[in-house]
Amino acid sequence: MLLGIGTKVKFLHAPEEGIITDKLGNGMVMVLLKGSNMEIPASEEDLVRVEAYTTQQQILQHFIGKPVLKTQPTQDKNAFLASLPAHLAPKEGLQLGFEAILDKFGDTTHYDIFLLNGTQTNLFFSLKINVLTKIKVEKQAKLDAGKVALIGNFKQDDLNELPDVNLDLQPLYTSGLGETVVKQMKLKPQLFFKKKQFSTIFNKEIVLLSLLTQFETSANEPNPNDLKKYTADHLKVNPKLVKKYVEPVPDVQKFADFRTDIDLHIEMLHDNPSSLTVTQILDIQLRTFDRYLSQSIQMGIMRVYIIHGLGKGRLRESIHARLRRNDYVASYKNEYHKKYGYGATEVILK
Repeated sequence: MLLGIGTKVKFLHAPEEGIITDKLGNGMVMVLLKGSNMEIPASEEDLVRVEAYTTQQQILQHFIGKPVLKTQPTQDKNAFLASLPAHLAPKEGLQLGFEAILDKFGDTTHYDIFLLNGTQTNLFFSLKINVLTKIKVEKQAKLDAGKVALIGNFKQDDLNELPDVNLDLQPLYTSGLGETVVKQMKLKPQLFFKKKQFSTIFNKEIVLLSLLTQFETSANEPNPNDLKKYTADHLKVNPKLVKKYVEPVPDVQKFADFRTDIDLHIEMLHDNPSSLTVTQILDIQLRTFDRYLSQSIQMGIMRVYIIHGLGKGRLRESIHARLRRNDYVASYKNEYHKKYGYGATEVILK
């Protein structure tokens, strides 16, 4: 049975459904579970296409009694984004972000859309998202360097119509406006789901599309890269270490007491593991991992160990998939360690 990226599938021996986001080889695929931000590796032999499995009765049971969409208020998000803490400011160029908003059943109802300015330049932007012939999202505003703007939202079903994104950007220099940069793209579901990565700003996985790294420097503006080079040339210590220690640590005692490893064996995380399903266990383990990694990044920790054990490798592969998509991870490896054996992954953070 051929299962491609983007195929909706159901597990044969479990109640979960999901969508295939990656092909791992050797008959293995990565599945994004329906109603969650969790991805797990699975054998194609354990999966079946949803349309081949679902009966008309199950369809009716799935949709009867669903609540009217109750959208999450945006004022709280706007307030948070307006006062974004410095250590959470975006750093990876200019990105377009999509946060999945779930209803009480765990189904995605719509996506909130954000523009993240991780460049060193203030800018003006004009953004339009068209679904077929209709403008679904439209906004023009100024966005300062290191800030995030909530643009709007579109429905989950709109993604099936391959929305068009049109974005005009004008860098704002002290000498005036720079030349307009035009970015256009089509949101294709198969590629869209592959762009999910963990965001410390939202403390969850969201879709992040990279637009550009930096704006070209105006002829009348000092080049920040030249300043970095000058600083590096005149320092007698590693500039990367300077960055780590010049930035203030929020709480010195917490930094000193912070554990640089975390044990994700379910016995360490739950009082009654025997009452949990395999999926519930993995969900608890990955949620704990996400919180720990986010805390490590915010605390400025440089090296941590994630103890996942051996087993069948499902937890390890799920963790590695998250690490690959996290921009704050410099590298990771699962090699023999005198303390952990092969049951832990070493993670180096930026």
